[in-house]
Order: sequence, then structure tokens, then C-alpha cells
Amino acid sequence: TGARVTGLEHAAGRVRAVVLADGERVELDPGDLVISALPWFALAKLLPDLSAQSFARLRSSPIVTAYCELPADAPAPADEGPVVALVRGAPFHFLLRTVGEPRHRFALLSGGDRWFDGRKVEEIAAMAREQLVRHYPGVAADRAVIRVRKEQHATFVPAVGHQRFRPPPGRLAGGPDNLLCCGDWTATGFPATLEGAARSAERVVAID
Repeated sequence: TGARVTGLEHAAGRVRAVVLADGERVELDPGDLVISALPWFALAKLLPDLSAQSFARLRSSPIVTAYCELPADAPAPADEGPVVALVRGAPFHFLLRTVGEPRHRFALLSGGDRWFDGRKVEEIAAMAREQLVRHYPGVAADRAVIRVRKEQHATFVPAVGHQRFRPPPGRLAGGPDNLLCCGDWTATGFPATLEGAARSAERVVAID
């Protein structure tokens, strides 16, 4: 655990070894299976001879999260549940809370668009403060400590026709026989969601 995979050595239709970032090679026995829960773009890099497969053509979309913490004595947004949709919200679409956390700790989330491309963290934090005031008048946004996290390839883009690029969970056509793939990007019947990822994993572990 905690080790990054940088290579999958395969020959004669089977993965023979997993290569880690520190150079270690994990040799596989003939009966071993490899289960990949990597995103599609990372898996394509590990299997360059399969990079022409349709899954490599999926496009990615970013998610940006601004983690906010107000002083305990400062006015904070009302606790309306773990996920609140910000009506006509831009650039952030949701306010998120961890159940059990105090009201003055929450996050603003923006997903599925390119609002923040090329913007500095300070600019994004300023936009978060502005939107907080717009949606929650009276909140002391100027006193908030904001940490910004940007994930450039968080989800795939569900563009028209994208379904034909999503393979079913399990073995890839033409891929190593002992490699099973799962993830929200596989053909689960769901968009890029935790539910889709869970369903994909369930299907993979049921494969003989």
C-alpha cells in the first residue's frame, strides 16, 4: 500500500510483474490476478500497446474544492445537510459538510466546467468568499481560512456518444487475461459517481 504503480510487464497475454515507482518489481505467480481501480488515463499509460482502445479517448473534467473554516464565533452558513445545491451558483455549485463537523467548517465545490483554468489559488479563494456573501448574506467570509484543492482529471466528460468508449468492468478486449479493471469510468449505467465505482467493483470481484 502507499506505492505508486509505474508499469505492468506483460507477455503472452498475461501480466507477469507489477513495477513500482521505487523500482521494485512484484513478480506474479501463474494463478495471480491484477485488479486495477486506476482512472482510465493512468491505465492507458501503463498499457501503451492498448492505448488505441476506446477507453483512452474519454475526456476529463476538473473538480475544484475550496475548504473553508470560519472562526468559531463568526456567523456561518446554516447547516442544511451534508450537500446543499447553490441555486444558480457560479463558479461553485455545492456547499458540502462532513456529518458531525461544526457549522463553521464546510467546503464549496465546483465540478464539470473550466471556470478556474489558469487562475491562481488566491483568485479562487477570493471568488469563494464573494460567492459565500452572495448566497449567505451576513456570513463573515473575510474571516474565513480557505484552502483550495484542484483535481484536473477528476471525472470523465459524459459527452454525446461517450458510452461507446466505456468498457464493461472486467477484462479489456485484447488486454492481459489476468488483468481486471474497475472504476466509475467503466460501463456501469451510472455517470462518474461513487455509486458507479462501487457497482463496477462488485462486478469485478464476482468474475471467476
